[in-house]
Amino acid sequence: LVLSKFPIIKKSTLTFQCPAAASDSLASKGAIHALLALPDSRLLDVFTSHTQASYEYTASEAIDRVQRKQIEELATFIAASMEDRCCAVFGGDLNIDAQQDSTTGTYTFMMETMENSSSFDRCEDLLLADEGGAHPDTSVPYSWDTVSGKEVVSGSYLGRSDVSAAIAIANPKANAGIERKAARYDYLLLLSKNRKDSASASLRKVKAEVKKFEQPAACPFMYLSDHFAVAGELEIDE
Repeated sequence: LVLSKFPIIKKSTLTFQCPAAASDSLASKGAIHALLALPDSRLLDVFTSHTQASYEYTASEAIDRVQRKQIEELATFIAASMEDRCCAVFGGDLNIDAQQDSTTGTYTFMMETMENSSSFDRCEDLLLADEGGAHPDTSVPYSWDTVSGKEVVSGSYLGRSDVSAAIAIANPKANAGIERKAARYDYLLLLSKNRKDSASASLRKVKAEVKKFEQPAACPFMYLSDHFAVAGELEIDE
């Protein structure tokens, strides 16, 4: 979903052609493109997407393969939608855990594919720069079975005092190893070319941050979602 206070003068959608894996095969995931008309008569391309989810702490080869195919489709879609404009904002729940990039390499693949396949000179991870080069958590801590690597139960919608009980119910083997870890699944990317034109907006990052929206102590739920929000402030570069 793309919401804008500026007029959306053109829009398009992508439905992934690569067959999804696991329960994602029941969904028709893809991407949305909106072309915004800014007050100074310049244009800005905005994209959002939701890609293949993983239900294991480290994505399986099958999941990883689908995610990479979807990233390739996204890069092609962005390049075709951009025409000759030189700046775009791309955000979404991509389900690629950048904190595990040293093991999977999928985050690096995504960044390189966006730059190369979309003919951009730069693909900037806005959140990463503001975190001092470390990938922040953008999800609640999930509970993982350390033997199988599979998710046991998510603590996102559980009451504060119910997390341990829910884990015990979901995993009756009391001696099984349970580890609670969060992940970095959500992104805000700034795609740009090393040139300017009168029709395209040129943007500069002011700041980017994770908003957890933690609920007050009186609320039975700690978070409103199992993913946190990623917020960014961009400025038009004159």
